[in-house]
Amino acid sequence: MIRVQSLQLSAFCHATEDLQKVCRCFNTFLPVELKESVKPTVRTVRGHHGNPIEMVQLSLKGEEARSSALKIFSGLEDKELQRLLVTLPDMFEGSKLFLRFSKHSAFKGLQNLTSGGDAVKVIIGFSGYLKSKNYVEVLTEAGLIG
Repeated sequence: MIRVQSLQLSAFCHATEDLQKVCRCFNTFLPVELKESVKPTVRTVRGHHGNPIEMVQLSLKGEEARSSALKIFSGLEDKELQRLLVTLPDMFEGSKLFLRFSKHSAFKGLQNLTSGGDAVKVIIGFSGYLKSKNYVEVLTEAGLIG
């Protein structure tokens, strides 16, 4: 049986952005029951030119990860889901699915996949035997798609 084991959200907050707004955009990817109970961690790093950049991360495990992954997949519009399914082989590495969503869309509560740099990165880790399955089967068996 394949299950969602972990989920990590991360984004960079540049000096020109509001840190609280970047933290709140994670709520786009969380079910209602987790929005108040989980809080991201913030770490300051330095950019290429020495400018401060806040690295915002939230790590979830078990049921919190599973319910958040369900929220993400149920929130995808049909065209976004179809785009994802076409590109799945490029988004999996081992037992992890790597997704990127537009940070600016997430500010508005929207989940738009992107390949751009200014993104909310989502890593979904799966447990179970994945080797003999194609990627659509992995998502189906994990209950993320019908």
